[in-house]
Amino acid sequence: MRALRLPDVRSMTLTEARQRPVGAAERVDRDLLRVRRARHDLISRAFSNPHFRPGKGLHAWIRLLAKASKLLKLGVALPPDMREAIEVKPQGAEKLALILSDASAELARMDRYERRALWRRKYAIREFDAARTKAQEEERKA
Repeated sequence: MRALRLPDVRSMTLTEARQRPVGAAERVDRDLLRVRRARHDLISRAFSNPHFRPGKGLHAWIRLLAKASKLLKLGVALPPDMREAIEVKPQGAEKLALILSDASAELARMDRYERRALWRRKYAIREFDAARTKAQEEERKA
């Protein structure tokens, strides 16, 4: 593990030190922003896609399209339930639920990464606080 680069902590209050992440904590904050932005982009990109179809059941939908094309080639009108199954796309909460279930593995990986980053930030702040406390104790002794 790399050593945490610290500024002159003797002149900072504890509040200032917590508001000014340095070194490892600053890098972790950037990682947290990056993973949160990636999660948001993944969900919003799928939600804004008007042609979104979940991966689960995609093969069945393709088979349904093949059956529909055979019926249309024969000149037979599509049954209403088949037409509805082809044309209807999920909307609102149903669409969001399908997106979340479809991307659950990737979202779980992002969540694990975020938890590890939060853990790293916690320990970087603890290390910074310990260095600040040590500097204050040395100052009192001098």
